[in-house]
Amino acid sequence: MYSIIPSENVDHAFSRLVADPGSFRVEEFAVSAVSEVNIDNSIIIRLKSEITKLYEGVEIKTVRSDDWNEIDGQTAALLHQGLPNLSSKIAVSPNFWIFVSLYMRDIVYRRYCYGSWDELSGVHFGERIYDSLLPRLWHRASLSIDCKNDDPYWLAKRGGSDYWSSFVLRAIYSQSPQLIRALTRFFYDPEETQFRTQDVTSKSEIIRMLGPEIRKQHSITPFEVLTEAECDTVIHGLAASLGITRVEERNQ
Repeated sequence: MYSIIPSENVDHAFSRLVADPGSFRVEEFAVSAVSEVNIDNSIIIRLKSEITKLYEGVEIKTVRSDDWNEIDGQTAALLHQGLPNLSSKIAVSPNFWIFVSLYMRDIVYRRYCYGSWDELSGVHFGERIYDSLLPRLWHRASLSIDCKNDDPYWLAKRGGSDYWSSFVLRAIYSQSPQLIRALTRFFYDPEETQFRTQDVTSKSEIIRMLGPEIRKQHSITPFEVLTEAECDTVIHGLAASLGITRVEERNQ
């Protein structure tokens, strides 16, 4: 069993939250759904407490600030640690993620730098999986988990929101975990890795250069059939064909 906000209750729940956030109770709009995996609400309660602690003392004022990168990465790890066995059906269920987002509404409010609940957008609260904070971060961890590492979420903690949202999760190759791990290592292992070409040096520009080539390669040989080592070889080959030089700069 697990809790969801059924579609017929979503608009009412959002309207109630905007009208009277002080007395809002998500349980009034939730129902139980049947699942082979039991997701007790105590798990959601514990996750809310753990993630709330990450936000203590944080005073970031803009949504797209790079200052969110560390918090987002840690939140992704906590979410997947707490909900490691979501079925594919639940993982992409807006009704489930709307429930979770409304339960953790104060976290979503702060991450999107709302000034009042009148600014509430359902897009941020689970309606669109890869545009909503909590499901996006869960999928970020799920796709990049590295079970061979002492910290299986080390890759999920690398990179920023723009990399994960625009370059990874919305891409046609996003369901290839071995590619996602190889890509994230290419760009962020070590974190200080820089790139050079004849005209471009910023990492964000390099990512935008490489993306179309990866998409074209995926149409020829889907990355799902390749090993992680083979994905790594393909990425380096595509980068070389574009004249991209990878420069590792490790902090001393």
